[in-house]
Amino acid sequence: MPYNAYEHTKLLATRGAGSEATWVNYYKAFDNFWLPNASEHIDWQYAKKAAVGTSSKGDAFDGIGLLKRKALIGDTYNLSYIQVRSGARIDGLKACYETKQRLSHATVGTPIQCVTYGGEGGAWSNALHFDISKGEYLSEVKVCYDDLKFGYDSVYYLKLSASNGKGISGGTPQGKCTTFSTSSTQQIFAFHGTQGTELNSLGIHKISKSLIDTTELYATDWLDADDPASGDNEKFDVHQSLGNISSTCDVSDMVSFIAREVESKLDASLTGQKVRSSGGFQCYNSDNGGSSGLVTCKDYEVKYFFNKSSCVPK
Repeated sequence: MPYNAYEHTKLLATRGAGSEATWVNYYKAFDNFWLPNASEHIDWQYAKKAAVGTSSKGDAFDGIGLLKRKALIGDTYNLSYIQVRSGARIDGLKACYETKQRLSHATVGTPIQCVTYGGEGGAWSNALHFDISKGEYLSEVKVCYDDLKFGYDSVYYLKLSASNGKGISGGTPQGKCTTFSTSSTQQIFAFHGTQGTELNSLGIHKISKSLIDTTELYATDWLDADDPASGDNEKFDVHQSLGNISSTCDVSDMVSFIAREVESKLDASLTGQKVRSSGGFQCYNSDNGGSSGLVTCKDYEVKYFFNKSSCVPK
C-alpha cells in the first residue's frame, strides 16, 4: 500500500489512468502471506507440521503471526530462548523472540517479545538460549502424549534441542512420541496447537535457517547539525566533531545511514531531491536548482549505523 501522498502519486502514474489491471510484483512467501518484489524472492523453505495430541479440545493457538512479523521486520527478528512449564505433564511452553537494530527509522534496540501457551501449573525450566550472533537455532522438538489423565491425549513430555547440542526437557516421557526435526537448512521458528489448563496438542512451523541475521547494528539518535541555508551538511565528520559519534571510530566503521526531512519525517529518498552520500549525508542547493542565494534543499536529519557499539556515545 502507498505509505504517503508521494508514493500514491507515483503508483497512479505507473498504473496509468486507463489500466484495468496492474502487476504489483508480489510473491507468496508462506501460508497465503504475500511479500513485495518478486525479483528478490526469498526462499522461506516454509513447512508446517501437524500437531500431535488432541486438537479438538481446548483453545487453538498458532504462531504463524510471528512468522508474518519476521517477514515485515526482517532477518533481525529471531527466536531468542524457550522454556517449558511442567510437573508430571506439560503445563506450558514459552517462546521468546528478539528484535535487534536494523537499518530503520525506528530505534529498535533489543526488545524481547514472549508468547506463552498452556496453563499456569508446574514450574518453569531453565531457559534454552540461542546465540543469534553464532547462528544458533531450535533444531528438534520431541513430543510425547497420552490419554491417562483426561481420557483424551494431552502433552506429557517435551524435549527441545538447540543446534549447539544443548537442550531442555520437562514432564514424563510416556505414551506415543513424535520428534519434529529440521533439515540441514531449516530451523524451528514457531508453534501451533491447542491449550487448556495444560498443552493438549503441539505442532511446529519451520523456515530456512538462512533467515537468521547474525549482524547487530548500533544506531545514533536522529542528528540535525545544519540548516539548508547553504545546503544541508550532516556528514560523519561534522557529527563526530560535535560528539554525536565516538572519536575512536572511523568512517569505515559506518555500515550505512538513513535521512529524513525534519518537518514531515519523509524519507530523503521520497522527497524528490538529489542528495550525496560520500562521507555521510549532504544536500547541495546547486544540485537541486538552487544556489548560494537560493535555498532549495530541505532541512534533513540523519541516523548513522555502525557495526561496533563503541561508535555510539552512551
